[in-house]
Parts: sequence; C-alpha cells; structure tokens
Amino acid sequence: DEAYEIRYPLVLTPDGTKAVAGQADKLHVWDLCSGTCSATLHGHEGDVCALAVSPTGHLLLSGDSAGHILVWELPALALRADLAGHTKWVAAVRFTPCGKRAVSSSDDTTLRVWSLEEGSCTAVLQGHVGWVFDLQLTTDGKRAASISGYGVMRVWDLDSCTCTAVLQAPGSAHPVQLAMSADGSSAVCAFTIMPQLITRLLVWDLSSGECSMEVEDFP
Repeated sequence: DEAYEIRYPLVLTPDGTKAVAGQADKLHVWDLCSGTCSATLHGHEGDVCALAVSPTGHLLLSGDSAGHILVWELPALALRADLAGHTKWVAAVRFTPCGKRAVSSSDDTTLRVWSLEEGSCTAVLQGHVGWVFDLQLTTDGKRAASISGYGVMRVWDLDSCTCTAVLQAPGSAHPVQLAMSADGSSAVCAFTIMPQLITRLLVWDLSSGECSMEVEDFP
C-alpha cells in the first residue's frame, strides 16, 4: 500500500455559523459566534479524513480511514446512515447540487455514487490504478473529475456512470489538490513532481482533453 498522511479536514456550514473539524475518530462542531465547541460526535472506527456539508446545510458527510462514510443530520447532529462499501480510506466526499446524491473517492482505487435518500451505493466507478486522491463535481452535478496518485485524471458522466476522458500528467506526479471551474469547462490540479520536488500546476480543457496551461515551480 502507498504511504499517506492524514490531513484532518474542516468544513463550514453554508450559513457560516458552524464549523466541523475531524480529529482522530471524532468530529468537533464549533459555534463560530461564541468560539466554543458545541458538540463532539462519535461513531467512526478510523481517522476522519473527508468532510462535506450539503448545499442546504441539512446533512453532513464524514469519511474515515476504515472506508466508512457516516451521514449526519444537521442541526440535530443525529447519525442518519453508515454508507459502507469502500474497502480502504475515504479520500474525498462531495454532494451533488440537489443534495440527494453524493460521490466519494478512496484509496481502494474506486469512486462510489450514493443515494442519500436510500442510503445505498448506486454505482461503482472503476478505472484508476492508484488511490483516488481527490474529486470535484461540476455545478450542475452531471460530471465529476477525479485524480489518482499516479497523476491520472478521469472525467466521469454521472448520469451514465461512465468515464468520458482520461488525462495524464507528465512525469512522476504526486497530486496535491484538484479544482473545477464553475462552468465545468476546465480542471486545475496542483502536483509535486518526484523526485525533484518541483511544484507544477496544470490546467486541463475538459472538452478537448488537452492541457491548456502549465505553471512550474511557482513560489
């Protein structure tokens, strides 16, 4: 297995009044008006490594290093469901804009699409070879982009659950973070090129599948 270091996640609720932070196998909910921790949530079997809040602020997703994704109701902080399916740590979780579906990526090389109303997995997206470090969705929720530990980005149609493009970063690239433009036309990924430890930023045109810009070793 590839070595990794847990970076404990942090998210804000849409109204900006609460923050949720992972720490080991717990979640801490912070009241940003008073600056105090208002609740600590238990239920994970592994370290919390991915968080997301729904667009309405009514649901919270937390993924852990054991492969589980817990669904919490907000503001009640009640555990609603345990989404089981990934066999290794969950790297990222994202809500679709409607808040009824979610997409997750994992060290098990797959992405999973979840129905939050049914609490079940509706599709497993396969094709990556390395761990799927990050993913982003377009604002209409119809497409997703995911980046693997070997510098391969895949673009997915979430209606058909098929891969529509495969893009390869040059050299031995270790992904740091992935971002998507608001209109879904391009994706930006920051890499560390090994073993030189060069930082590189690549911008991909998702329509053509071509790299439209490359910035290397920026400060």
